[in-house]
Amino acid sequence: MKIMPKIENFSPCEVLYMAKDSYIECGRIVNTHGVKGMLKVESWCDSPEVLVSFDRLYIKKEEVYCEFGVINSQIHKNLVLVQLDKINSLDEAMLYKGATVYADREDFDLDEGD
Repeated sequence: MKIMPKIENFSPCEVLYMAKDSYIECGRIVNTHGVKGMLKVESWCDSPEVLVSFDRLYIKKEEVYCEFGVINSQIHKNLVLVQLDKINSLDEAMLYKGATVYADREDFDLDEGD
């Protein structure tokens, strides 16, 4: 794993360059919610409850991954509302609109071969 400094259009975070197969696509940020930087995520998991269960998520934008801790998450009208550390305002949240959300493959309870 190679950690690089902040890149343009990302909130302060460590940018991670890891093997693509280390992550599983979980959804897409479709909008923001409120003024404190919450994100509305369209879940691509079997159910939104799967996405709500993670303690950390990764956002991919411009071919790099950025790790975020999940402060709070809940299901709202078939979307998942997520508050991530390092995103504390509406302006910061807007930078991620349209980005893909990933989870680390090791954070899933997968049967062998899945």
